[in-house]
Amino acid sequence: MGRHRALPLCNGYWERIIDATAVKANNGDKAGIKKGMTYKGDGWVPPGQTLEKSDRVYIVEGIFHAIALHLAGFKAIASISASNFPWNIIDANTEKLITWVVALDNDPAAHAVIPKYLGKIRERRELCCVALSDHRDWDDVYRDGDLDEAFLKEAYYQGRLFTAESTSKLAYLLYLKRPASFYLMEFRSCLYSASVNQAELSMDLGRKRSTAIARSSSSTSRFGAWPTACRIWSTWRRTSSPASSATSSTSNFRTRAAAARPPRPELNHRSAWFCAIAARAHAGRQLRRRRARTGHAQSEMAQRPNPRHPHGAQPALRGV
Repeated sequence: MGRHRALPLCNGYWERIIDATAVKANNGDKAGIKKGMTYKGDGWVPPGQTLEKSDRVYIVEGIFHAIALHLAGFKAIASISASNFPWNIIDANTEKLITWVVALDNDPAAHAVIPKYLGKIRERRELCCVALSDHRDWDDVYRDGDLDEAFLKEAYYQGRLFTAESTSKLAYLLYLKRPASFYLMEFRSCLYSASVNQAELSMDLGRKRSTAIARSSSSTSRFGAWPTACRIWSTWRRTSSPASSATSSTSNFRTRAAAARPPRPELNHRSAWFCAIAARAHAGRQLRRRRARTGHAQSEMAQRPNPRHPHGAQPALRGV
């Protein structure tokens, strides 16, 4: 086996050093391109790959990532880096109803540019979505034998979580994956807690099914009943102001945003503490609500033992 491999790229080539000794001798740089060449607005396409109508094309960063998807039976394009995007290829294949899947690396560099790329693709009136892998690169997933439809389904779900435009949408996506009455979630470097009234949600869905059975089973109709059943508020706030705790009238969600959001490292450092406090407070609220609904709160107080009372029971409270 040779010490390096070179693949044609635009008006030059992309070179990858394979031998570990050669990588060390090259100051740790594994890959490089021909000096003086440019790939701005273009990308690497697997040899023989053609884009047809209604195709689904994955746009990844590395050439090895594109090769892995190509070997797994999916069409892919390598953008070479997160700062470059193959706009020339997209413009050359407009009106083909191609779904462009932004599948860049799951790291901060890609997270910073994915929303910008999505916006520009939608400005071109093209179909697009996001797929995020786990901690592994796409070629590592292929080598592990996990690059299949089930893995891609989870990657699409993680992409939808990442591109959620509001706390309500994020809570809705979490509920679809794991229905529960309480969630703690991070949205744009801020920690939120969401409370879901499942009984009210079921009633709303039942009313929608009675009027339109075909539509009630869709994701869109379920989200229509979502705002009336879910309440979201911020768990982490440095300061509070009347504007920060205002109720949103457009979405019917009681969302309180932080007046000054903390940086992500500090939030991650305190997340465990906030989760414990929020979960304990939620459990206490639920217990008090159940007692208030059943009317046991006053009766339990009346029957509670009192060692200071001569008869050993707490005297009942009477209204004046």
